[in-house]
Amino acid sequence: MAVRVGHRMSMRELQLLDFDLWLPRSLTIVWRLLAFCVGFTVLGVLLVT
Repeated sequence: MAVRVGHRMSMRELQLLDFDLWLPRSLTIVWRLLAFCVGFTVLGVLLVT
């Protein structure tokens, strides 16, 4: 399950990056990506610990 979730998340990240390339409001997506990355990192740390 963890592998599937990670794969889906990476797919969503790619979609967000594509949107970031052509959307005029790229800052909001950048902030969302940053928040998502931070949350994902915290989740990973919690899982490892």
